Amino acid sequence: MLLALGLLGWYGATIEARTAAAPPLPAAFWGSLTIAGSPAAVDTWVCAYIGGAHKGCILVSVPGQYGGSRGDEAKLIVSGTEADEGQVISFFVTPQGTVGGYANQTTSYEPGDARQLDLTVTVAPSPVTTPTPTPVPTATPTPEPTPTPTPEPTPTPTPTPEPTPSPTPEPTPTPTPEPTPTTTPEPTPTPTPEPTPTPTPEPTPTPTPEPTPTPTPEPTPTPTPEPTPTPTPEPTPTPTPEPTPTTTPEPTPTTTPEPTPTTTPEPTPTPTPEPTPTPTPPLVVSAGPTATPTPVPPPSPTPTPGPTPTPAPPTPTPAPPPSVQEAETKPATEVARQIEAAAPEEAAQVLEQVTTTRVVDVIQEMASGKAAAVVEQLSTQKATEVVQEMASAKAADVVQEMVPQKAAEVIEQVNTTKAADVVQHMVPEKAAAVVERTTPQKAGQVLEAVPPDKAGQVMQQMATDKLTTVVPNMTETALTQRLPEMTVEKLYEIPPRVLFDALPNAPTEALVAETPPAPPAGLPGPVQVYTTPSGARYLAIRTVSGEWAVLMGSPFPIHKIMVKFREGLANIQTDAQELPARPADVPSDPPGVLAGKLFTITLVQGQTQQPLRPQDILAAHLTYKVEKAWMKNKSIHKWSIQLYVFDTNKKAWVSMAGKQVNEDANYLYYSAVLPHFSLFAITGQAQPPPPRMAISDLLIAPSQLPLGGKVDISATIANLSTQAETFVVPLWINSVVETSQTIILAPGARGSLQFSVSRQAPGAYQVRIDREMGSFVVGAVVPSGGRLPGSGAWLLAMVVGLMAMVLGLYALRGGDA
Repeated sequence: MLLALGLLGWYGATIEARTAAAPPLPAAFWGSLTIAGSPAAVDTWVCAYIGGAHKGCILVSVPGQYGGSRGDEAKLIVSGTEADEGQVISFFVTPQGTVGGYANQTTSYEPGDARQLDLTVTVAPSPVTTPTPTPVPTATPTPEPTPTPTPEPTPTPTPTPEPTPSPTPEPTPTPTPEPTPTTTPEPTPTPTPEPTPTPTPEPTPTPTPEPTPTPTPEPTPTPTPEPTPTPTPEPTPTPTPEPTPTTTPEPTPTTTPEPTPTTTPEPTPTPTPEPTPTPTPPLVVSAGPTATPTPVPPPSPTPTPGPTPTPAPPTPTPAPPPSVQEAETKPATEVARQIEAAAPEEAAQVLEQVTTTRVVDVIQEMASGKAAAVVEQLSTQKATEVVQEMASAKAADVVQEMVPQKAAEVIEQVNTTKAADVVQHMVPEKAAAVVERTTPQKAGQVLEAVPPDKAGQVMQQMATDKLTTVVPNMTETALTQRLPEMTVEKLYEIPPRVLFDALPNAPTEALVAETPPAPPAGLPGPVQVYTTPSGARYLAIRTVSGEWAVLMGSPFPIHKIMVKFREGLANIQTDAQELPARPADVPSDPPGVLAGKLFTITLVQGQTQQPLRPQDILAAHLTYKVEKAWMKNKSIHKWSIQLYVFDTNKKAWVSMAGKQVNEDANYLYYSAVLPHFSLFAITGQAQPPPPRMAISDLLIAPSQLPLGGKVDISATIANLSTQAETFVVPLWINSVVETSQTIILAPGARGSLQFSVSRQAPGAYQVRIDREMGSFVVGAVVPSGGRLPGSGAWLLAMVVGLMAMVLGLYALRGGDA
């Protein structure tokens, strides 16, 4: 009995130990994938790495998309350890047949994290190369053959074979090799082939060299073999040489030089002709046997090797720099020329001892690239003094040509005003490379001093990890002006919590990305019944209970209307109409500047044309567009755009903050979650509106539940304004709007939000209501009692188990005795 108890105790302790030591939950990601601006192809691998260690992969099965948001779709599962928590996850993308490359985006490993993360690879990964290009050419290169007069003389065996093979290749490359190489291979054919018309093409070149017999042919090729042969030989061969070959075979003694050369001509070719062949060996196929496969250049033979054969670029030797005395006294222009001609290290040693003002005068006279090479070699202190005194435009030219790390050391030391002036004059990409190497404090100060548009361009080019550390070092006012100058894709790469803390008064939805709702696969899209310049009608044939359905795709300013219905419905008719004037029962326009006319959206069902009731709709999502030209003319801030819907019962406008989701050359695209369908208006202001509500006390229970189980989500909402407000509060799960709740609060009043959701797919789900965030896990194994045992319980169970086992064994031994 005691032994049984001991074993049970030991087993219980082991189970608890395994449970306590359970690894952290994996993270899951999915999203779009573009490479060099194009959707990633099928069979592209996406792999996650933490600290260089492989943590998981997924294969692209849909072009431009890795994984999917639905529960039944695959995801990139990142399995980390406790030590990996908070560490950076990098994504390596490998299209089929390439060596792969890292995505521009990274994120941190948080156990249970599950969300969309769109990935982009800026430069297309280079293809895997197989070095098999020039095997044939290598054989062709027969520059060696020429020197080897021996193989040439052996015409007896080769006469016949040579004619056949050599003639064919000979014709094509004839142009260049004719002068030099031809002479060698031709001899072989001399005996028999020459008579044959085949070799005649060779004689053609002879026409010219023949006049200046054996001796001259060789010389002519040397200087401009390529040029001369090309023009004359080619033309003559085809037209006349063929006919005259009978007579010319003998003259072929282009070959004759060879015969005679055996004695003397051969030497002449060796010195000069030999070089020429090297570039154009492809022609001399005849001497292939002796040829060494060294000359791989032949591939680019006939045309170019001849012209660009042996130009050896001169390597200028650095001149000595001026003395310190000369650098101080000579004219700055003259000193600048001497410094440019000297080695940068030596020049820097001299300038290090010259007064800063004088160095600046000299640098101003130098080319930026040369100046940068010298300033790089100066001590950081001297370089800082020089940049501080130099004209900002010239300083920018020099700094952006320097190694980024040295440039960053200088920018770190100069005063903020000067640093900002220099950065303002730099190319954004190069400015970003320098600024992101400075301390977060200095980077923040510089970016605040740079004009908003230029600062935004620089921040756009900075690494997200660095940008995440710089944002907390900037004021909210500066960030409100600069962050909108970035693309929303770049802005949304910064963790939301970092932005929430740095921008307490900014509209929440301007700082967080969303994953657009998506209808289930196979659900047909809406049918366009009609469209006019001011309105349109669409018909959705059917919808699915609890799933999103697209109801409309136009007209302006509507981009797309999507609705999630409580029950599956059929024949939903959606009408949108722009109004020429405000209806009589609407007392006033909403606050702000109207982006256009008012418009209505109405939904009715089936033949009865009965309007849909609010309780039929779980959530509604509208994407709309705003003209950039209007925003520029009216000085509208991107974060101030709001969508208003008119509440016919309360005779008041209800606002919903716009979330920017995209842009093109003419429009900015925003989305909003709708409480119902009615009269709408889009407005904007010069500055973002102040916050009207605050959410707190987010509670998610239970935090772990089985498949299909329900989770209750609640939070407290407070009205921060001085008047009664109607709030439309969306619930976001994994960045997709799940549903929304409308609540009316008196000034300063507080209320409660209640949601209940379930999930059929296992995984971790991120929850957000305004700025409050949390999560729950579906499908996790939870020990009885709903919590993991603590280390104390585990230790106690183990001790009890061991004691019971010892007592049990002791009792058994006593019984045996």
